Amino acid sequence: SLYFRCVIVFGRARLVDDPDQIRRVARALSYKFTDDEAFIEREIAKYAAATKLIELRPEHMSGKRVHEA
Repeated sequence: SLYFRCVIVFGRARLVDDPDQIRRVARALSYKFTDDEAFIEREIAKYAAATKLIELRPEHMSGKRVHEA
């Protein structure tokens, strides 16, 4: 059977250059994968300066769900 869902988003994207915002987003995303705070802080300290964050402001979205047996 074939089953999938997809979403296409159109909008404006910008590169975020605020180091504090990059760290906040990285920390929030990290908690989805681990609750080891020491590990998260080490990784952010090590890699935050090289992390690129893109903010997308959606203007239009479309989606589709297909379920074929």
